[in-house]
Amino acid sequence: MYSDETDVVPSAESCKDVVRQAHAAHRVDTPSQAQQRFADSEDMLRGRYGFVSYPAVDYTPKFPVMTQARVEHLLGFAPGSLPAQNHTPVSDLLGAIIQNSTQGLTNVCTIRHSSTAMSRSMVRFHIVRRKHVDGTIEEVYVIKTRHPSIEPLWDLVITDPVTVVQLLRMEEDHTIPYLVHHLVTCGISCSTAVTSNEPTIGLSHYPFPGARRMETLGWISKGHKFTHEHYHHYEFIRNMLLERDYSRAALLAGGIVGRLAKEALGVSSGTTGPSLDVYEYGSWQEYEGGAVRGDDKLSEEEQDLICGLYKVYTDDSGKQTEDASWWPKQSVWLRCGLYTGFWSADCEAWYQARSNAITTQQAQPKNAAAWKDTLKYYQRDSRIILANKTAACAQYLRNLRV
Repeated sequence: MYSDETDVVPSAESCKDVVRQAHAAHRVDTPSQAQQRFADSEDMLRGRYGFVSYPAVDYTPKFPVMTQARVEHLLGFAPGSLPAQNHTPVSDLLGAIIQNSTQGLTNVCTIRHSSTAMSRSMVRFHIVRRKHVDGTIEEVYVIKTRHPSIEPLWDLVITDPVTVVQLLRMEEDHTIPYLVHHLVTCGISCSTAVTSNEPTIGLSHYPFPGARRMETLGWISKGHKFTHEHYHHYEFIRNMLLERDYSRAALLAGGIVGRLAKEALGVSSGTTGPSLDVYEYGSWQEYEGGAVRGDDKLSEEEQDLICGLYKVYTDDSGKQTEDASWWPKQSVWLRCGLYTGFWSADCEAWYQARSNAITTQQAQPKNAAAWKDTLKYYQRDSRIILANKTAACAQYLRNLRV
């Protein structure tokens, strides 16, 4: 990032007093209620991968068998948590997904096969197209239940077809707020949508988050040594942002932003539908049929702030900076090898290790390149699995049309 010569370059030392004051006054308030920090591995294996039965003892794999450690990493399981009898068939399932093949899946029910659980599902969905303020059009899934009379005055909207298939596999009868709570708990991205009370106003008259900018945590000199005081200052500023009503959108974002938001907010505040802030700060789209619907939305700058972003000078001129953050940016996280579409036990183990390193002052903010290198893991296979599952689920839902 380059600054104009006329800009006043902030001093890296100028916020020292602010840091000290924030450190002295700040107390990190964590939700009092016990909360589940990551998705249940067995539930995710069944819901998102279609593994719904234990195979016969004499199961013969069709693809090369991966090590148990590799299988667990690709699934996001904690080390040693995959039952030994499932190692080979689950490895075969992953191999089939990576190869985009249905061969070798005889004993495993996947999204490519119809399921009795699907016919008993209490969840319904509609595939609709919506247009954004910038003119882009996307296909989304509006989720319904069998009880429209008790549904809220807002909708649950999903963009990921794998998540829709996961919800269809839930056999219990649930309300829409429960489904949102479940997705937030599992760290799965979703959104809500309320219909505008002024349907005659064109989409261009509505606000959009990109027009709202947030300042960074500060400008830091090259080679600066961060301390725990800086981290306390970051938490203080982050939590001030998350106190805003529209910041419930952070919980629904999933990924690292969702996990950091849960640390400060718990889960429940994300399940109540769009806040009144939606009419001033929301993201609005025009759905098929002409209805204009909106939801709370964070700007990219606000997401960066939640991740602890600083501007760090890369030279002595004060004209060029790079981003460095305590936590990876959301955009980096969603492309990393740990990301499997939900917040897994593996993600939580990494999060706790990183948090401990920060607390003991053994960690510093990283730039984008360092974060990408740190979070590689089994990135290639993870990306292929996500892409092939997404394409297969999307086609499955087009054919199903519940």
